[in-house]
Amino acid sequence: MELTLQQTLAVIYPLIAILFLTPPIMIDACVVGIIVTRIVVTVFPLFLAAIGQVTQVGEQLKRRVAIH
Repeated sequence: MELTLQQTLAVIYPLIAILFLTPPIMIDACVVGIIVTRIVVTVFPLFLAAIGQVTQVGEQLKRRVAIH
């Protein structure tokens, strides 16, 4: 599962909207917590998937080298 442009924008747009729509005084720890949680929940599985792909490719390369 790759991080597509659409997924990236789906994460970035709400953040930009929140930053522009809320006056600085109204941004409190709760809102920041929600934003951070959303980023982590969205990005972390993609990050794990990317690591999984890299290790999988690494394993395939090792096997090819072992065969030759």
